[in-house]
Amino acid sequence: QVHAAYFNYQNQVKNFGYQIGLRAEDAKLNTTMGAYDINSKIGFTPGKVAYSRIYPSVFLTQKFKGDQQVQLSYSRRVNRPRGWDTNPFLDVSNPLNYQQGNPNLQPEDVHAFELSYSKFWKSFSLISSAYVRQTNDVIQRIRTEPDANGVTITTPQNLTKSINSGLELIGKFDVSKKWNFTANVNLYQSKIVGVPAFGIVENSGFSYNANLTNNFTLPYGVTLQLKGDYRAKEVMAQGTRNAMFVMDGGAKYDFPNKKSSLS
Repeated sequence: QVHAAYFNYQNQVKNFGYQIGLRAEDAKLNTTMGAYDINSKIGFTPGKVAYSRIYPSVFLTQKFKGDQQVQLSYSRRVNRPRGWDTNPFLDVSNPLNYQQGNPNLQPEDVHAFELSYSKFWKSFSLISSAYVRQTNDVIQRIRTEPDANGVTITTPQNLTKSINSGLELIGKFDVSKKWNFTANVNLYQSKIVGVPAFGIVENSGFSYNANLTNNFTLPYGVTLQLKGDYRAKEVMAQGTRNAMFVMDGGAKYDFPNKKSSLS
């Protein structure tokens, strides 16, 4: 159950704008796990995660001549764990690495500071942002040492905190009436604070991710989109996560009557 109340106020004074927001939240996650004992009698184990928090946000925006804008912001956000992350059922489909959820998992508490600059031209726009984000109770998957049979168990746990600081650049290009693309690159330094209880030492490192999205308008009512996404190697609580590359595409055909389309 999540109950929340919102307040938001924004105003513009000439070229200076400000927005102030406040969100109060009261949340509860109740779980019950049933398991049979050796005598085929079922026993239930309850679990509960409950919290009340206040989430403020402040955005200050200054517009300049030449379609330029600078924005300074602070916001506090929540990242709740996914349903499977809180399911204590033991998944043994991988014979050497069992997976198990954690019903006592707390949500991540994110504090984000950001300074951005935007500039718009006729066929090109650029948005650059410098940021610092601190995530308390950061959720990471922790793997145990192998047992006598070589089996490990991976369970999501709340660690102390992580700090990410970096620079993000977003550019949109209108090359022609039939082709535009958006490019994004995010460069950042990560630090994960160690947790002695889990045998986790402090880990830090540099990483980046980038993507490119192309949109094409073709003859006969066909539009096409091609997207590539690359994530470089990134530090985790235990070691590193390998780099990943994804590429996908989509197409849409609008029928001549414009009343239907096929994607």
